[in-house]
Amino acid sequence: MAGEGTKPVSRALQHGSTEEIHMLRAGLLWFMGVPLIVVILIWLLYF
Repeated sequence: MAGEGTKPVSRALQHGSTEEIHMLRAGLLWFMGVPLIVVILIWLLYF
């Protein structure tokens, strides 16, 4: 038993981690994109 070492992480946990990363990336891009669209609309309508 002493020589087993650390057991590898299961695929289910790895898949959940990559899913969370993709969700965070999509959320970040959305937060960056919404103000950009608003700024462009304000620039087009008022200048």
